[in-house]
Amino acid sequence: MKVGESALRTVRIARWQLALALVFVVAGFLVVTQVRNELLIRQQLQVPSQRLEELAFVLREQERRREGLEQQIVALRDQVRAYEQGTVQGRTILAALGAQLEQLRLRAGLVAVDRHPGRCPVVTILEISGSAGVATPDKSR
Repeated sequence: MKVGESALRTVRIARWQLALALVFVVAGFLVVTQVRNELLIRQQLQVPSQRLEELAFVLREQERRREGLEQQIVALRDQVRAYEQGTVQGRTILAALGAQLEQLRLRAGLVAVDRHPGRCPVVTILEISGSAGVATPDKSR
């Protein structure tokens, strides 16, 4: 063996070693880029790093509050829809009760029957006979 051949054998590098070296080079590049960007941001903002952490904490708290308020808005909108539906149903019930009250007033004689001039109402007197409560017209009157 010659001296040159032994040097070539010891320098022989496996493929996995090249791949690993390449991964380390890329990772180092990414770390350096990240550190440079952070330093650049801190220099441009001129805010100490401790203050940045405080601002980040305040931001997270504000985001939590915003989410809570958004949930309250959704709940309040649902409640408004329910109230609107109840109002519509209440109006329908109120209209039906008003019509029923008008009929009861008319039957009780609290409302004038002759609302149209020139018309003469005919009143039929019914007599209730028997235990079944069947109404028949009274012809003796």
